[in-house]
Amino acid sequence: MANQPDFMENADNVYRTREYIVRQIIGVNYDAEMDNTVFSQDTFFARTPAWDKQYESIFAKRFNIDGRRMRSTMYSRQYVN
Repeated sequence: MANQPDFMENADNVYRTREYIVRQIIGVNYDAEMDNTVFSQDTFFARTPAWDKQYESIFAKRFNIDGRRMRSTMYSRQYVN
């Protein structure tokens, strides 16, 4: 996608909350001894009018425009202003 916004880069899931657009990068850790885990690397982008406009353009056909978080057993968070 040309001029792809930062919140879409390498994203497996993108959703938004009241204050943030959240990018999730999902992975699976296979461990025969300790059980498998699903992990999420989450980046929270502070919402701006420009990013909201891009988000709404990308996800215009979603039934729930805000989307929702994919569940994981572990996660890390990073905030971008």
